[in-house]
This record gives sequence, C-alpha cells and structure tokens, in this order.
Amino acid sequence: MPIATAVEGTTALDYNAATSYSRYAIIKNASKVYQAYQAISAGAGAPTHTSGDNGGWRYLAAESTEQKGLASFSQEDFDVTAWDSANSIQGGYVKIAERGVDNLQLQNNRIGFADGNTVENFELDQELTATTGYRGFNYLNYVKVNDTSGNLLFGANNTGDSGAGEIDVNVRSYFSDPDITLDGATAQTLDKTGDGNLTFQLTQDSSSARNLSILSTNAGSGTSTVTITAEDVVDIDASAATGKVHVENARFQSNYIATTDATMNLDPGDDRAVTGLVRVWGDLQVDGVTTTVNSTTMTVDDVVLTLGGDTAPSSDDNLDRGVEFRYYDTQARLGFYGWDTNYTDLAGHEGGYTFLHAATNSGEVFSGTDSGIIAGNLKLTTNTNSTSNTTGDLVVLGGAGIGDDVNIGGSVDIDTNFRTHGTSRFDDNVVLQGASKVLQLNNGSGTTKIEFQSTTGNGSLAGILDVTGNFNVNSNKFNVVAASGNTSIAGTLAVTQGTTMSAGLDLNSTLNVQSTVYFEDTNEPTWAKNGSTGLWEIQSNDYGAFRFDGGGYVAGDFMFDSDVVINGTILQRDDSTETFNEQNFLRVRRKLQVGNIQALTPSYASHNSSNLKVFGGAGIQTDLHIGDDLYVGKLNSGDTVKFQVLGESGNTTIQGTLLVENNTNLNGTLDVDADFAVRNGTTDKFFVDNVTGNTDIQRHSRMVNGATEIY
Repeated sequence: MPIATAVEGTTALDYNAATSYSRYAIIKNASKVYQAYQAISAGAGAPTHTSGDNGGWRYLAAESTEQKGLASFSQEDFDVTAWDSANSIQGGYVKIAERGVDNLQLQNNRIGFADGNTVENFELDQELTATTGYRGFNYLNYVKVNDTSGNLLFGANNTGDSGAGEIDVNVRSYFSDPDITLDGATAQTLDKTGDGNLTFQLTQDSSSARNLSILSTNAGSGTSTVTITAEDVVDIDASAATGKVHVENARFQSNYIATTDATMNLDPGDDRAVTGLVRVWGDLQVDGVTTTVNSTTMTVDDVVLTLGGDTAPSSDDNLDRGVEFRYYDTQARLGFYGWDTNYTDLAGHEGGYTFLHAATNSGEVFSGTDSGIIAGNLKLTTNTNSTSNTTGDLVVLGGAGIGDDVNIGGSVDIDTNFRTHGTSRFDDNVVLQGASKVLQLNNGSGTTKIEFQSTTGNGSLAGILDVTGNFNVNSNKFNVVAASGNTSIAGTLAVTQGTTMSAGLDLNSTLNVQSTVYFEDTNEPTWAKNGSTGLWEIQSNDYGAFRFDGGGYVAGDFMFDSDVVINGTILQRDDSTETFNEQNFLRVRRKLQVGNIQALTPSYASHNSSNLKVFGGAGIQTDLHIGDDLYVGKLNSGDTVKFQVLGESGNTTIQGTLLVENNTNLNGTLDVDADFAVRNGTTDKFFVDNVTGNTDIQRHSRMVNGATEIY
C-alpha cells in the first residue's frame, strides 16, 4: 500500500470572456489547462481544443486537483510520477514538465548586445516565426568571420581608421543590388594600397549592348567633373579592331580623330574665342574640298606657294589659278588675281596674269572687271614692235598718265590729240600744216586764251601780253612806250573786268560802285582814351583799313566783327513795343536809367508791363530805395503775394513765418489776431489764448502792490 506523495494540480483561474490576456497567461476551461502564446483580446472566446495550439492558446494538460496536506506542484510547470506497482514505478517523483518553464520564470531570459552607447536585448522565445523572429543586430562594435584556420575572412570594427571604423574583406565579394552607394557627407576614396593592379571591368556574355559607365552629376549649382590622372600614361583603348573611343561627340580610333558633328573644333583655352595657339608638329595635309582660314593674320615660312595640285598635270583643265578675295564697296564683291588660262597675251602666248575686281567665279574660271595695279616699275621684255594702238609690248585701251620723263627710241604716232601739262621743249622746228588748222592756248577750264589761224593768220589773246619793247596798234591808235610805260589811246577806254592799281586813286567826282566794295587791308585802328576829356582818340594816325572824314548813311543792315568805340550818343527811335538791342553781357560804368519816357507798373513779377524785367537773380551791393510798394512771392498772375510793404504807410504783411535772430523793438501797439506764445524750443513759456484772453505763464509769480510780478 503506497504512501501519500506529492501530486500535481493547478491554481489557474477559469477563463473570463471580459478579460484581456497577455502572453504567458495561464487559464483553465472545461477541465483543461491552457497558456497564451500571444496577447488575447477580451471576448475572443474560450479555448476547448485538447492538443497543440489554436486561437492563441496552447493546450498544456487536463486539469488536476491539488491535494491539501501534501506537496502539490503546478501541473503546467512540473510532472509528478504516479504509483504504478505493476511497472515498478514509485509515485511522488517530481520533474519539470515539457515546456513547463516559461522565459518569465528564468532569472536571465534574454541576450543583449551593445555598442557602448545603446543596448539591444533579444528575448529567448521559441514562439518566434520566420516573420516575427529577430532579423539582425543593430548595435555592435565588431564582427569577425574566420576560416577554419583562424584567418580573417570578413571583419567590421569601430577601432580602425583612427577610430572611425573600417571593414576588412579578404574574400571575393558579390553585389547583386543595382546600386553601390557611398553616402558619406565628405570626400570619399576607393584606394588600393597593396601591391598589384586595380581593375574595374565589365564582363558580359550577351547579345545586347552592355556599358561600363563612369558618371559625375551635381544637382546643385556647382560643377561636376570626372578627373582621370596618372603619373605616366592614361591609356584608353578600344580593344576590338572596329572599336572606337568616344568623348562626347569626338571619336578616337588608332591614328584617327573624328567627330559625329559636321564640324570639328580645336579650341585652345576652351573659351570659344579666337585666342590661343594650335600647333601641328610635322607636316600638315588637308584632303578636304574647301580649306577656310579665318585668321586676320597668316604667316607662311615657305617662300614659294604652289597652286594647282601636288602632282604635275597631264592635261589642260581650263581652270584659273590664283587668289580669290572678298571685299566691299557698295556691296559685297569678289576679287581675283592670278593666272588666266584663257587669256592670249600680245606675243600670242596662251595664259597670263590678270587682276579682276567685281569678279565672278564660275567653277574656278573667273570673269570680271580688269582692276588697277600700283607698282614701282614695270619691265616688258618681248620686244614686240607697235604698228597700231593694239600691238606692241604695252597696249593701253584708255589714256596714260606719266609723271616723269619718257624716252622713246622710235617715232611717236598719235592718232588723235596731243596734250602736255608741263614745259615742252622742241629742239627743232614745230610745224602746223594744213588748211584751217589752229594753234591754241587754253586755260584749265578749256577756254581759249591765245589762238592763231593757219589759213587767215588771225590771232587772239585773252590774257596779259608782256612786251619788253614798244607796243603799237595800227601805227598810232594805241601806243605804249617800253622805257616809260606812257600809254596813248586815241579812242575811248572801256574796262569791263577788275582793275588793280598799286598807287593811289584820286577821284574828284562821285564814285558809283554797282557791286561789292572789298578792302583787303586787315589793319586794325589804334585808339586810346584821353584822360582829360574822356574821349577815345586815334593814335599815330592809325585809322585801320578805311577812314571817313564826314558822316555816312547806311540804308540796310551792317555787321561789326570786332569792337565798336563811340564818342557820341547812340539814338534809337522811340517805340514802346519793339526790341532794339540784345546783348549777352551788359556792364554800365556809371548809370542805368529806364522808363524816363514811359513809367510802367507791373502787377506781378513776370508781367510784361515793366520797365525792368530780370529773368534770373539780382545782386545789389549797396543801398536799395523803393519809392512805392514792395511785393514778394507773386511770380505769375495766378500767384499770391507772400510779403508786402506799402510805400505810403510802411505797413508790412507777411504770409509765412517771421524769424528774428536778434532783439525786436516795438514802439507801438502789438496787435495779434491769433494765439500768442513765447517758446523755448517747442515748449510754451508764455501763452495767451486769443479767444478767452487766458494767460499761461510757466514761471513763479506774486502780487506786489496790486500787480503780478513774475520771478
């Protein structure tokens, strides 16, 4: 007969639908014991299952009843063996039940990790699943992964890089994410410090194009740059035979430099300006169709420029060779100088030098207007004789001007007129032969001044005839004696042109001149003031260019271009409206009197009914006496007087403020129609109200003998 031993039992409360249960809570229901493995809301329903987990409850066991007087153990935590004599099992042995110890019942039910600043705890919890379990560590100072020999494969710590921390990776690393981002807010560097090469490469096996890109982007206002630097060589190669190196629109392949644009630019200084230097070391060959040089200055060391190709021609291409240039006169034009392949020279040779302006280029064959040439001298060497004006070494289709001597070894045949502008010398006879031929001397305008007729012998002279001997016309009709110059005229003397006389001309009668009288003498008269009489007087008989001993009359306008000195009075006719004098500066030495004939009284300052009207200011350096009223402020008729003094009474009216800087004496009554105040700055010290007569005195006062004394 076994003795009484310890038994199992439970102290858990029955399920209550109104209660919310937290995780690890234990209840009993329908003689079964359950434990919550998650939070259970009130009213979620009582568990009834007999095994496993359901609805947040885990079935523990059937309910056992505690036995008083004996040791009893919570059946959810411990198992107690029952007596089983058949199997020789003694009852009363106690062991921890399966899943019988909760984490809350342990003294340390969690593991914690820290980084020296923050600790992160992980609770021991077998209920965690793939979705609710812990996913990683947030607060660590170091992690190491070694191989089986203890060699470091991967390490992360907070002590490297002077305490900033570092990652040490000693194994091949794979990154499948599309991006590797360096997000440090400072300059960052990828640096291989160990011995060996560093290679960034893209290895693909794809029919689609794959690119290795190095990009620099700045979303702000600053610039972005990709800098590739090497101590010796920066080597960029396209390894395929057809591969090319692209830099923006530029293309590099072997010894070719190209661009996808229609124009390739070389810009020294990278400033898009016509400055800097592009230097080609070695020969330069341009194989294009057109070569354009926009430089303002071009220097070529070669002393001979070859036009027409770099090989000897094998046939006549009928193209000109030379220089085409642009210029502008009244419009944009072309000019050309060079070899004209279609010209035949005077000696019969095909081709020759031509110089054209207003030219036209038709497929490298030029036409236009023959242009002039300025040269120091010209030597023609074909020795072709001239038999007409279209043959010889030199053919001039127009005239020819020669500024110095001309030596002609053969005869001179002139088809039309012969003209010479200098002195002509004939060392042999000059013969004019032919009927009605004329020898003429013409002036620059082509007017004949001397003429002799070959047929009649008549002669005419339009200019001066200088005769050193006596001059006789028709024996005694007009005679000039060469020795004395005495002239005898048998008839009337008529002069229709100007006459110059070097001596005096004394006329005893009236001089009538129909046109202008011009005195060419520029002498100015000399005068000075007589200190006794105050009169201006001519000095040393220097009267200038002319002198009148009597008076004169001028019916029209006259002008003096210099000073006028007058000893008498200038009188002008009396007129109340017309203006006679206008001067820039008038200085009166003694007196200025106006209005002696008509005294005018203006109604305002700009009124035309005034004897004196000054448009600007006026300065008076001594006393000013006004016989009648004085008005200030009324410039135009619509203005009002601001200050007036009546001459008859002396009454003065002021529209503005009267400021007196010194003492004021009033010998009569002071009549004030408004308030009266005496102020210190803006503070009234003495004030009288003009309506009530009330007086405010800002000082002490007292009655002395019936009077008010202010002290």
